Amino acid sequence: MLNDKRKKLIFFSCTVFLFLLTALLTKNEVTMAGNESSRFGTIQALAEQNTFALNRTTFRSVDRIIIGDKIYSDKPLMLMVVHGMMFKVIAAVTGISFDSHYYLAVYLTNLIGIGLLNIILFILFFRRLDRDVDAPFISKLFLSVSLLISTMLLSYGVTMNNHTPAALILFILFMLLMDYPRKDSMLRAFMIGITAGALFTVEIPVGGILGISSFLIVLLLSGERKQAKSAVYSVGGLLPIFAMCMINYIAIGKILPQYLGGGGTYSPVIAWQGVIGYLADILFCGRGFFSYMPALLFIIPVLLINRKILKNPLERIILLTIVAIILFYGLFTNEYGGWAYGFRYLIPIIPIIWFFIAREYAPKVRSRQYIVLSVLVFWGIVTSYVGTYNPWCSCYEASRSPPNSVDHYVRSSFAANLLCISFEQDPDSVLSRFMINSVYGPVVATAYLNEAFVNTKNIEKLQQLREYCSKNPQTQAKLQARE
Repeated sequence: MLNDKRKKLIFFSCTVFLFLLTALLTKNEVTMAGNESSRFGTIQALAEQNTFALNRTTFRSVDRIIIGDKIYSDKPLMLMVVHGMMFKVIAAVTGISFDSHYYLAVYLTNLIGIGLLNIILFILFFRRLDRDVDAPFISKLFLSVSLLISTMLLSYGVTMNNHTPAALILFILFMLLMDYPRKDSMLRAFMIGITAGALFTVEIPVGGILGISSFLIVLLLSGERKQAKSAVYSVGGLLPIFAMCMINYIAIGKILPQYLGGGGTYSPVIAWQGVIGYLADILFCGRGFFSYMPALLFIIPVLLINRKILKNPLERIILLTIVAIILFYGLFTNEYGGWAYGFRYLIPIIPIIWFFIAREYAPKVRSRQYIVLSVLVFWGIVTSYVGTYNPWCSCYEASRSPPNSVDHYVRSSFAANLLCISFEQDPDSVLSRFMINSVYGPVVATAYLNEAFVNTKNIEKLQQLREYCSKNPQTQAKLQARE
Protein backbone atom coordinates (compact mmCIF):
# COMPACT_ATOMS: atom_id res chain seq x y z
CA MET A 1 0.00 0.00 0.00
CA LEU A 2 1.49 3.31 -1.06
CA ASN A 3 1.47 6.17 1.41
CA ASP A 4 0.79 9.75 0.36
CA LYS A 5 4.47 10.69 0.33
CA ARG A 6 5.32 7.81 -2.00
CA LYS A 7 2.39 8.66 -4.27
CA LYS A 8 3.53 12.27 -4.57
CA LEU A 9 7.07 11.15 -5.40
CA ILE A 10 5.84 8.76 -8.11
CA PHE A 11 3.54 11.41 -9.57
CA PHE A 12 6.36 13.97 -9.57
CA SER A 13 8.68 11.46 -11.27
CA CYS A 14 6.10 10.81 -14.00
CA THR A 15 5.67 14.54 -14.54
CA VAL A 16 9.44 15.00 -14.90
CA PHE A 17 9.59 12.01 -17.26
CA LEU A 18 6.87 13.48 -19.48
CA PHE A 19 8.60 16.86 -19.52
CA LEU A 20 11.96 15.31 -20.43
CA LEU A 21 10.32 13.21 -23.15
CA THR A 22 8.65 16.32 -24.54
CA ALA A 23 11.90 18.30 -24.34
CA LEU A 24 13.75 15.51 -26.14
CA LEU A 25 11.23 15.29 -28.98
CA THR A 26 10.46 19.01 -29.42
CA LYS A 27 11.37 20.37 -32.84
CA ASN A 28 13.97 23.05 -33.43
CA GLU A 29 13.14 23.53 -37.11
CA VAL A 30 10.02 24.68 -38.94
CA THR A 31 8.82 22.66 -41.90
CA MET A 32 7.64 24.18 -45.16
CA ALA A 33 4.08 23.05 -44.41
CA GLY A 34 1.96 26.20 -44.45
CA ASN A 35 0.14 25.59 -41.18
CA GLU A 36 3.31 25.70 -39.08
CA SER A 37 5.39 28.25 -41.00
CA SER A 38 2.46 30.68 -41.19
CA ARG A 39 2.15 30.75 -37.40
CA PHE A 40 5.88 31.08 -36.80
CA GLY A 41 6.04 33.97 -39.25
CA THR A 42 3.42 35.88 -37.26
CA ILE A 43 5.14 35.09 -33.96
CA GLN A 44 8.44 36.47 -35.27
CA ALA A 45 6.75 39.51 -36.79
CA LEU A 46 4.99 40.37 -33.53
CA ALA A 47 7.92 39.64 -31.23
CA GLU A 48 10.69 41.27 -33.23
CA GLN A 49 9.05 43.71 -35.66
CA ASN A 50 5.86 44.80 -33.84
CA THR A 51 3.71 44.02 -36.87
CA PHE A 52 1.41 41.26 -38.10
CA ALA A 53 2.81 41.38 -41.65
CA LEU A 54 5.06 38.50 -42.71
CA ASN A 55 6.98 40.39 -45.42
CA ARG A 56 10.28 40.64 -43.53
CA THR A 57 10.16 37.42 -41.53
CA THR A 58 12.33 34.33 -41.87
CA PHE A 59 9.34 32.14 -42.68
CA ARG A 60 7.49 31.78 -45.97
CA SER A 61 4.09 30.13 -46.14
CA VAL A 62 1.38 29.23 -48.64
CA ASP A 63 -1.18 29.67 -45.84
CA ARG A 64 -1.44 33.41 -46.26
CA ILE A 65 -3.55 36.29 -47.45
CA ILE A 66 -2.36 39.40 -49.28
CA ILE A 67 -3.85 42.81 -48.52
CA GLY A 68 -2.31 45.60 -50.52
CA ASP A 69 1.42 45.00 -50.42
CA LYS A 70 1.32 43.18 -47.06
CA ILE A 71 1.34 39.42 -46.47
CA TYR A 72 -0.48 37.96 -43.44
CA SER A 73 -1.13 34.54 -41.99
CA ASP A 74 -4.61 33.20 -42.68
CA LYS A 75 -4.79 31.58 -39.21
CA PRO A 76 -6.77 32.92 -36.22
CA LEU A 77 -4.47 35.41 -34.54
CA MET A 78 -5.25 35.14 -30.82
CA LEU A 79 -2.94 32.20 -30.13
CA MET A 80 -0.14 33.74 -32.19
CA VAL A 81 -0.46 36.98 -30.23
CA VAL A 82 0.02 35.02 -26.99
CA HIS A 83 3.04 33.19 -28.40
CA GLY A 84 4.44 36.40 -29.87
CA MET A 85 4.25 38.19 -26.52
CA MET A 86 5.75 35.12 -24.83
CA PHE A 87 8.72 35.16 -27.19
CA LYS A 88 9.11 38.91 -26.79
CA VAL A 89 9.67 38.28 -23.07
CA ILE A 90 12.13 35.47 -23.82
CA ALA A 91 14.04 37.72 -26.21
CA ALA A 92 14.14 40.60 -23.71
CA VAL A 93 15.50 38.36 -20.94
CA THR A 94 17.95 36.23 -22.96
CA GLY A 95 18.73 38.22 -26.10
CA ILE A 96 17.68 35.28 -28.26
CA SER A 97 16.15 36.09 -31.64
CA PHE A 98 15.12 34.15 -34.74
CA ASP A 99 17.97 35.78 -36.65
CA SER A 100 20.75 35.25 -34.10
CA HIS A 101 19.69 31.91 -32.56
CA TYR A 102 17.23 30.44 -35.07
CA TYR A 103 17.11 26.82 -33.89
CA LEU A 104 17.06 27.71 -30.21
CA ALA A 105 14.30 30.27 -30.78
CA VAL A 106 12.15 27.72 -32.60
CA TYR A 107 12.84 25.10 -29.93
CA LEU A 108 11.94 27.34 -26.99
CA THR A 109 8.78 28.59 -28.67
CA ASN A 110 7.63 25.01 -29.29
CA LEU A 111 8.61 23.72 -25.85
CA ILE A 112 7.21 26.57 -23.76
CA GLY A 113 4.28 27.50 -25.97
CA ILE A 114 3.09 23.98 -26.83
CA GLY A 115 4.94 21.20 -25.00
CA LEU A 116 4.35 22.60 -21.52
CA LEU A 117 0.61 22.74 -22.22
CA ASN A 118 0.60 18.95 -22.53
CA ILE A 119 2.27 18.67 -19.13
CA ILE A 120 -0.37 20.95 -17.59
CA LEU A 121 -3.07 18.84 -19.23
CA PHE A 122 -1.57 15.67 -17.73
CA ILE A 123 -1.54 17.21 -14.24
CA LEU A 124 -5.15 18.42 -14.50
CA PHE A 125 -6.32 15.11 -15.95
CA PHE A 126 -4.73 13.02 -13.22
CA ARG A 127 -5.97 15.23 -10.41
CA ARG A 128 -9.51 15.14 -11.75
CA LEU A 129 -9.40 11.37 -12.22
CA ASP A 130 -7.86 10.88 -8.80
CA ARG A 131 -10.60 13.02 -7.24
CA ASP A 132 -13.53 11.39 -9.02
CA VAL A 133 -12.55 7.72 -9.14
CA ASP A 134 -11.95 5.19 -6.37
CA ALA A 135 -9.30 3.02 -8.01
CA PRO A 136 -5.68 1.92 -7.48
CA PHE A 137 -3.30 4.87 -7.65
CA ILE A 138 -1.02 3.19 -10.20
CA SER A 139 -3.95 2.44 -12.47
CA LYS A 140 -5.09 6.07 -12.47
CA LEU A 141 -1.55 7.27 -13.05
CA PHE A 142 -1.00 4.79 -15.90
CA LEU A 143 -4.14 5.93 -17.68
CA SER A 144 -3.23 9.59 -17.15
CA VAL A 145 0.26 9.09 -18.57
CA SER A 146 -1.29 7.15 -21.45
CA LEU A 147 -3.30 10.23 -22.40
CA LEU A 148 -0.07 11.93 -23.40
CA ILE A 149 2.16 9.15 -24.70
CA SER A 150 -0.39 7.03 -26.59
CA THR A 151 -2.38 9.67 -28.45
CA MET A 152 -1.69 12.31 -31.09
CA LEU A 153 -1.33 14.80 -28.23
CA LEU A 154 2.25 13.51 -28.14
CA SER A 155 2.63 13.77 -31.92
CA TYR A 156 1.58 17.42 -32.03
CA GLY A 157 2.98 18.40 -28.65
CA VAL A 158 6.43 18.79 -30.20
CA THR A 159 5.61 21.51 -32.74
CA MET A 160 3.58 24.68 -33.25
CA ASN A 161 -0.14 24.01 -33.65
CA ASN A 162 -3.50 25.17 -32.33
CA HIS A 163 -4.88 21.72 -31.45
CA THR A 164 -2.76 21.20 -28.31
CA PRO A 165 -3.87 24.50 -26.70
CA ALA A 166 -7.46 23.72 -27.74
CA ALA A 167 -7.27 20.31 -26.04
CA LEU A 168 -6.13 21.94 -22.78
CA ILE A 169 -8.78 24.67 -22.89
CA LEU A 170 -11.48 22.14 -23.77
CA PHE A 171 -10.54 19.94 -20.80
CA ILE A 172 -10.67 22.95 -18.46
CA LEU A 173 -14.12 23.73 -19.89
CA PHE A 174 -15.10 20.09 -19.36
CA MET A 175 -14.09 20.22 -15.69
CA LEU A 176 -16.06 23.44 -15.15
CA LEU A 177 -19.13 21.92 -16.81
CA MET A 178 -18.91 18.66 -14.87
CA ASP A 179 -19.11 20.58 -11.58
CA TYR A 180 -21.79 23.00 -12.71
CA PRO A 181 -24.92 21.17 -11.49
CA ARG A 182 -23.48 21.28 -7.95
CA LYS A 183 -21.92 24.73 -8.20
CA ASP A 184 -24.21 26.68 -10.52
CA SER A 185 -23.16 30.13 -9.37
CA MET A 186 -23.03 33.31 -11.42
CA LEU A 187 -19.25 33.27 -11.20
CA ARG A 188 -18.99 29.71 -12.55
CA ALA A 189 -21.38 30.51 -15.39
CA PHE A 190 -19.16 33.48 -16.24
CA MET A 191 -16.00 31.34 -16.09
CA ILE A 192 -17.58 28.71 -18.34
CA GLY A 193 -18.42 31.47 -20.81
CA ILE A 194 -14.89 32.89 -20.83
CA THR A 195 -13.40 29.42 -21.30
CA ALA A 196 -15.78 28.57 -24.15
CA GLY A 197 -15.00 31.92 -25.76
CA ALA A 198 -11.25 31.31 -25.40
CA LEU A 199 -11.69 27.92 -27.05
CA PHE A 200 -13.48 29.60 -29.96
CA THR A 201 -10.56 31.96 -30.54
CA VAL A 202 -8.14 29.03 -30.78
CA GLU A 203 -10.23 26.42 -32.64
CA ILE A 204 -13.28 28.11 -34.15
CA PRO A 205 -15.45 25.09 -35.16
CA VAL A 206 -14.84 23.21 -31.90
CA GLY A 207 -15.31 26.37 -29.85
CA GLY A 208 -18.51 27.23 -31.69
CA ILE A 209 -20.07 23.81 -31.12
CA LEU A 210 -18.94 23.70 -27.47
CA GLY A 211 -20.17 27.25 -27.00
CA ILE A 212 -23.70 26.21 -27.99
CA SER A 213 -23.72 23.06 -25.84
CA SER A 214 -22.24 24.92 -22.86
CA PHE A 215 -24.99 27.54 -23.17
CA LEU A 216 -27.59 24.76 -23.13
CA ILE A 217 -26.01 23.22 -20.02
CA VAL A 218 -26.05 26.55 -18.18
CA LEU A 219 -29.63 27.26 -19.32
CA LEU A 220 -31.07 23.83 -18.60
CA LEU A 221 -29.13 22.72 -15.53
CA SER A 222 -29.02 25.90 -13.46
CA GLY A 223 -31.05 25.58 -10.28
CA GLU A 224 -32.29 29.14 -10.03
CA ARG A 225 -32.15 32.29 -12.15
CA LYS A 226 -31.52 30.33 -15.33
CA GLN A 227 -31.90 33.31 -17.64
CA ALA A 228 -29.61 35.50 -15.58
CA LYS A 229 -26.88 32.85 -15.49
CA SER A 230 -27.27 32.26 -19.21
CA ALA A 231 -26.82 36.00 -19.78
CA VAL A 232 -23.73 36.06 -17.58
CA TYR A 233 -22.38 33.05 -19.51
CA SER A 234 -22.97 34.87 -22.79
CA VAL A 235 -21.14 37.98 -21.58
CA GLY A 236 -18.18 35.86 -20.52
CA GLY A 237 -18.15 34.05 -23.86
CA LEU A 238 -18.27 37.25 -25.88
CA LEU A 239 -15.28 38.85 -24.15
CA PRO A 240 -12.57 36.65 -25.77
CA ILE A 241 -14.43 36.79 -29.08
CA PHE A 242 -14.53 40.58 -28.88
CA ALA A 243 -10.79 40.61 -28.17
CA MET A 244 -10.22 38.36 -31.20
CA CYS A 245 -12.26 40.70 -33.41
CA MET A 246 -10.28 43.71 -32.18
CA ILE A 247 -6.99 41.96 -32.89
CA ASN A 248 -8.21 41.07 -36.38
CA TYR A 249 -9.21 44.69 -36.97
CA ILE A 250 -5.83 45.95 -35.83
CA ALA A 251 -4.07 43.40 -38.02
CA ILE A 252 -6.03 43.46 -41.27
CA GLY A 253 -8.66 46.15 -40.82
CA LYS A 254 -11.56 43.67 -40.59
CA ILE A 255 -13.13 41.94 -37.60
CA LEU A 256 -13.68 38.58 -39.27
CA PRO A 257 -10.96 35.87 -39.18
CA GLN A 258 -8.47 36.27 -42.00
CA TYR A 259 -9.67 33.35 -44.11
CA LEU A 260 -13.17 34.84 -44.02
CA GLY A 261 -12.40 38.55 -44.02
CA GLY A 262 -9.20 38.97 -45.97
CA GLY A 263 -9.83 37.40 -49.32
CA GLY A 264 -8.48 33.98 -48.39
CA THR A 265 -9.45 30.75 -50.12
CA TYR A 266 -11.21 29.10 -47.18
CA SER A 267 -14.67 27.78 -48.00
CA PRO A 268 -16.17 24.86 -46.07
CA VAL A 269 -17.41 22.22 -48.48
CA ILE A 270 -19.92 19.58 -47.51
CA ALA A 271 -18.46 16.40 -48.91
CA TRP A 272 -21.76 14.76 -49.84
CA GLN A 273 -20.10 12.63 -52.50
CA GLY A 274 -18.47 9.73 -50.77
CA VAL A 275 -19.25 11.06 -47.31
CA ILE A 276 -19.36 7.56 -45.81
CA GLY A 277 -16.02 6.75 -47.36
CA TYR A 278 -14.54 10.00 -46.11
CA LEU A 279 -15.79 9.35 -42.56
CA ALA A 280 -14.32 5.84 -42.75
CA ASP A 281 -10.98 7.28 -43.90
CA ILE A 282 -10.73 9.90 -41.17
CA LEU A 283 -11.88 7.54 -38.42
CA PHE A 284 -10.68 4.04 -39.29
CA CYS A 285 -8.40 3.99 -42.36
CA GLY A 286 -5.27 5.74 -43.60
CA ARG A 287 -5.74 8.89 -41.52
CA GLY A 288 -7.98 7.19 -38.98
CA PHE A 289 -8.57 8.84 -35.63
CA PHE A 290 -9.40 5.44 -34.12
CA SER A 291 -6.98 3.34 -36.16
CA TYR A 292 -4.11 5.48 -34.85
CA MET A 293 -5.53 5.48 -31.31
CA PRO A 294 -7.71 2.33 -31.03
CA ALA A 295 -7.87 2.55 -27.23
CA LEU A 296 -10.32 5.43 -27.73
CA LEU A 297 -12.79 2.91 -29.17
CA PHE A 298 -13.35 1.75 -25.58
CA ILE A 299 -15.78 4.66 -25.32
CA ILE A 300 -18.30 2.30 -26.99
CA PRO A 301 -18.26 -0.42 -24.29
CA VAL A 302 -18.20 2.34 -21.67
CA LEU A 303 -21.54 3.61 -22.98
CA LEU A 304 -22.92 0.07 -23.20
CA ILE A 305 -21.80 -0.86 -19.68
CA ASN A 306 -22.51 2.38 -17.84
CA ARG A 307 -26.03 3.38 -18.85
CA LYS A 308 -25.96 6.10 -16.19
CA ILE A 309 -23.88 8.25 -18.52
CA LEU A 310 -26.67 8.45 -21.08
CA LYS A 311 -29.24 9.09 -18.37
CA ASN A 312 -27.20 11.95 -16.91
CA PRO A 313 -28.35 15.07 -18.83
CA LEU A 314 -24.99 16.83 -18.43
CA GLU A 315 -22.88 13.94 -19.67
CA ARG A 316 -25.40 13.17 -22.41
CA ILE A 317 -25.05 16.71 -23.77
CA ILE A 318 -21.25 16.47 -23.62
CA LEU A 319 -21.18 13.16 -25.47
CA LEU A 320 -23.63 14.41 -28.10
CA THR A 321 -21.36 17.43 -28.53
CA ILE A 322 -18.40 15.13 -29.19
CA VAL A 323 -20.45 13.30 -31.83
CA ALA A 324 -21.47 16.64 -33.35
CA ILE A 325 -17.82 17.70 -33.64
CA ILE A 326 -16.90 14.44 -35.38
CA LEU A 327 -19.82 14.78 -37.79
CA PHE A 328 -19.01 18.44 -38.46
CA TYR A 329 -15.50 17.63 -39.62
CA GLY A 330 -16.75 14.57 -41.51
CA LEU A 331 -19.27 16.69 -43.42
CA PHE A 332 -17.59 20.08 -43.74
CA THR A 333 -14.05 19.09 -44.66
CA ASN A 334 -12.76 17.05 -47.56
CA GLU A 335 -8.96 17.43 -47.45
CA TYR A 336 -8.06 15.16 -44.49
CA GLY A 337 -6.45 18.01 -42.59
CA GLY A 338 -3.97 18.76 -45.36
CA TRP A 339 -0.28 18.04 -44.89
CA ALA A 340 -0.60 16.61 -41.39
CA TYR A 341 -0.28 13.43 -39.36
CA GLY A 342 -3.53 11.57 -38.81
CA PHE A 343 -6.79 13.51 -38.70
CA ARG A 344 -5.65 16.45 -36.63
CA TYR A 345 -8.97 18.29 -36.35
CA LEU A 346 -10.25 15.86 -33.70
CA ILE A 347 -7.25 16.16 -31.36
CA PRO A 348 -9.03 18.57 -28.94
CA ILE A 349 -11.68 15.98 -28.04
CA ILE A 350 -9.15 13.27 -27.09
CA PRO A 351 -8.94 14.17 -23.35
CA ILE A 352 -12.74 14.11 -22.98
CA ILE A 353 -13.14 10.69 -24.61
CA TRP A 354 -10.18 9.34 -22.64
CA PHE A 355 -11.57 10.65 -19.34
CA PHE A 356 -14.81 8.71 -19.74
CA ILE A 357 -12.77 5.59 -20.56
CA ALA A 358 -10.30 6.07 -17.69
CA ARG A 359 -13.09 6.76 -15.20
CA GLU A 360 -14.79 3.49 -16.13
CA TYR A 361 -11.77 1.20 -16.38
CA ALA A 362 -9.34 2.52 -13.75
CA PRO A 363 -10.98 0.38 -11.03
CA LYS A 364 -11.04 -2.74 -13.27
CA VAL A 365 -7.31 -3.22 -13.31
CA ARG A 366 -7.51 -7.03 -13.10
CA SER A 367 -10.13 -7.49 -15.81
CA ARG A 368 -9.58 -8.85 -19.32
CA GLN A 369 -10.90 -5.61 -20.75
CA TYR A 370 -8.17 -3.69 -18.93
CA ILE A 371 -5.53 -5.96 -20.47
CA VAL A 372 -6.97 -5.36 -23.95
CA LEU A 373 -7.08 -1.63 -23.24
CA SER A 374 -3.41 -1.71 -22.22
CA VAL A 375 -2.45 -3.54 -25.43
CA LEU A 376 -4.24 -0.91 -27.49
CA VAL A 377 -2.48 1.80 -25.49
CA PHE A 378 0.82 0.25 -26.58
CA TRP A 379 -0.20 0.51 -30.25
CA GLY A 380 -1.13 4.14 -29.61
CA ILE A 381 2.36 4.73 -28.23
CA VAL A 382 3.86 3.39 -31.47
CA THR A 383 1.68 5.49 -33.78
CA SER A 384 2.03 8.61 -31.65
CA TYR A 385 5.82 8.31 -31.52
CA VAL A 386 5.96 7.86 -35.30
CA GLY A 387 3.87 11.03 -35.53
CA THR A 388 6.49 13.03 -33.63
CA TYR A 389 8.91 12.49 -36.53
CA ASN A 390 6.98 15.05 -38.56
CA PRO A 391 3.44 16.07 -37.50
CA TRP A 392 3.25 18.29 -40.61
CA CYS A 393 4.15 15.55 -43.08
CA SER A 394 3.20 15.80 -46.73
CA CYS A 395 0.27 13.53 -47.48
CA TYR A 396 -2.88 12.97 -49.53
CA GLU A 397 -5.28 15.95 -49.65
CA ALA A 398 -8.04 14.57 -51.90
CA SER A 399 -8.71 16.94 -54.82
CA ARG A 400 -5.63 18.98 -53.86
CA SER A 401 -3.48 15.94 -54.70
CA PRO A 402 -3.99 15.16 -58.41
CA PRO A 403 -2.87 11.80 -59.86
CA ASN A 404 0.36 13.31 -61.17
CA SER A 405 1.46 14.21 -57.61
CA VAL A 406 3.22 11.77 -55.34
CA ASP A 407 0.86 12.69 -52.49
CA HIS A 408 -1.96 11.08 -54.46
CA TYR A 409 -0.39 7.69 -53.69
CA VAL A 410 0.47 8.37 -50.05
CA ARG A 411 -2.79 7.86 -48.15
CA SER A 412 -1.42 6.86 -44.72
CA SER A 413 0.57 9.47 -42.82
CA PHE A 414 1.72 6.72 -40.44
CA ALA A 415 3.26 4.71 -43.29
CA ALA A 416 4.69 7.91 -44.79
CA ASN A 417 6.50 8.86 -41.59
CA LEU A 418 7.60 5.26 -41.09
CA LEU A 419 9.13 5.27 -44.57
CA CYS A 420 11.13 8.41 -43.75
CA ILE A 421 12.21 7.13 -40.33
CA SER A 422 13.41 3.80 -41.73
CA PHE A 423 15.29 5.47 -44.58
CA GLU A 424 16.95 7.94 -42.22
CA GLN A 425 18.08 5.17 -39.88
CA ASP A 426 19.33 2.82 -42.59
CA PRO A 427 18.24 2.85 -46.25
CA ASP A 428 19.25 -0.80 -46.56
CA SER A 429 17.47 -2.07 -43.44
CA VAL A 430 14.77 -4.73 -43.67
CA LEU A 431 12.07 -2.20 -42.77
CA SER A 432 13.32 0.40 -45.23
CA ARG A 433 13.51 -2.08 -48.10
CA PHE A 434 10.03 -3.37 -47.23
CA MET A 435 8.56 0.15 -47.23
CA ILE A 436 10.30 1.11 -50.48
CA ASN A 437 9.85 -2.07 -52.50
CA SER A 438 6.68 -3.64 -51.11
CA VAL A 439 4.53 -0.82 -49.72
CA TYR A 440 5.07 2.04 -52.18
CA GLY A 441 7.35 0.81 -54.94
CA PRO A 442 10.74 2.41 -55.62
CA VAL A 443 9.49 5.29 -57.79
CA VAL A 444 6.75 6.52 -55.46
CA ALA A 445 8.90 5.90 -52.37
CA THR A 446 11.90 7.86 -53.62
CA ALA A 447 9.69 10.66 -54.99
CA TYR A 448 7.96 10.93 -51.63
CA LEU A 449 11.23 10.84 -49.70
CA ASN A 450 12.49 13.70 -51.85
CA GLU A 451 9.35 15.74 -51.10
CA ALA A 452 9.47 14.87 -47.39
CA PHE A 453 13.11 15.87 -46.96
CA VAL A 454 12.52 19.12 -48.83
CA ASN A 455 9.57 19.79 -46.51
CA THR A 456 11.74 19.28 -43.42
CA LYS A 457 14.73 21.09 -44.99
CA ASN A 458 16.84 17.98 -44.42
CA ILE A 459 19.68 18.68 -46.90
CA GLU A 460 21.83 15.83 -45.59
CA LYS A 461 19.15 13.23 -46.26
CA LEU A 462 18.42 14.69 -49.70
CA GLN A 463 22.04 14.03 -50.60
CA GLN A 464 21.78 10.52 -49.14
CA LEU A 465 18.65 9.94 -51.24
CA ARG A 466 20.47 11.01 -54.41
CA GLU A 467 23.28 8.59 -53.62
CA TYR A 468 20.74 5.85 -52.99
CA CYS A 469 19.02 6.52 -56.35
CA SER A 470 22.37 6.58 -58.18
CA LYS A 471 22.90 2.97 -57.12
CA ASN A 472 19.71 2.06 -58.97
CA PRO A 473 19.82 3.75 -62.40
CA GLN A 474 16.45 2.27 -63.46
CA THR A 475 14.65 3.83 -60.49
CA GLN A 476 16.47 7.12 -61.04
CA ALA A 477 15.46 7.21 -64.69
CA LYS A 478 11.78 6.57 -63.82
CA LEU A 479 11.91 9.24 -61.13
CA GLN A 480 13.36 11.80 -63.54
CA ALA A 481 10.73 10.92 -66.12
CA ARG A 482 8.02 11.36 -63.49
CA GLU A 483 9.36 14.80 -62.55
